[in-house]
Amino acid sequence: MAVTYNVYGNDGAGGPVDYSTPVATVSATTWSTSALAAPGLHRFAVRAVDGEEESNVDAVAAIPLSAAGVDLSGLPSAPIQLAAAPAGGGTIRVAWRPASTGPFATSYRVYVGTGGTPSYTTPVATVSPRGSGLQAATLTGLTAGTAYAVAVRAANAAGEESNTTIVEATLAAAPPSAPASLTATAV
Repeated sequence: MAVTYNVYGNDGAGGPVDYSTPVATVSATTWSTSALAAPGLHRFAVRAVDGEEESNVDAVAAIPLSAAGVDLSGLPSAPIQLAAAPAGGGTIRVAWRPASTGPFATSYRVYVGTGGTPSYTTPVATVSPRGSGLQAATLTGLTAGTAYAVAVRAANAAGEESNTTIVEATLAAAPPSAPASLTATAV
């Protein structure tokens, strides 16, 4: 008896694979799906049939699609433990750790904005990873007395991930100017 393969899928919204009815049965070791709905998280599993179907539930492939239908599976994992603090002189120090699982970043893009939202149009800094430890950037030329929203996104050849983790840092208001001339009178 020839071996065939049952292909199973999920609801396209990230749910588990439904093993009750195959979406396809094929005799080859490859299969192509029809167009997948976007956005979505599609999962597929394959079981061999040689008289009886084997029962593995471990061999599952996931295909995350953006609203534009772009495959997001190669995007890097978002950075973790994001923190930002004023560093004096119109600067903010931003620090984060890389994710411990891949795909991994080949760069980190730092975004800044005011009003609680960073502007994701153009990064104010791009940082190359330095090992698996703490990563950091110092943002300069910022205005005293202003609250800044800061975000960091990981990027690689597949693109930039879209996490929305934001931290805020407020620069201290500028101190008053020193007096131009000072005189003292004895009393």
